[in-house]
Amino acid sequence: DRSGQMTLQFNSAGSIVCAITGRMTKCEVAHFSKTPEVQITVHCDDPIFRSIVPINIPPAELPTSNPVKLTDQPSTAPHGFSFKVKFTASTSTFVIQDDPTTPDWQFEVTPPTPFAIDDELHFSSEYGNKRVFWNKAVGTDVELMNLVSLDSIWPQVFPGLNELYFMQIANFDWLELEYYSAHWGL
Repeated sequence: DRSGQMTLQFNSAGSIVCAITGRMTKCEVAHFSKTPEVQITVHCDDPIFRSIVPINIPPAELPTSNPVKLTDQPSTAPHGFSFKVKFTASTSTFVIQDDPTTPDWQFEVTPPTPFAIDDELHFSSEYGNKRVFWNKAVGTDVELMNLVSLDSIWPQVFPGLNELYFMQIANFDWLELEYYSAHWGL
């Protein structure tokens, strides 16, 4: 494509392990050197190496009560995640937070009318792909970005054990949850 974006992929044992995306800002060649080499400078807006294949947690392995525990062993850097849920009861607001009673942070979205049975909520806090939209059972999609609470913090997954509390977790079923492992460096 003509965007100037390039992806650097890193291999281990013959397979691609992770990649980083950016744009070339400089290319230097030492023409008269005894051992010629090319130096390429790449500017990366997101300086995190990400896995190529997402880690998918099967819905059957996700809890139906809080907390939702995610253990991310491969990552060395924080990163976003994405999920889809289907509502099993009418729900007026959707909240993710770090503590059930006195949260340090929370993410909240309140639709103009409650989520209905069989409606889906699609969410992503991945870098460069933040989104939250409502797929109504009647067949229409509603973008909810403008209805995210102003004091919301987009949740991240950190290396190691993470405990997330999904308020009204009893009101939905998991359809999918996935993330890409993230690394500060090689």
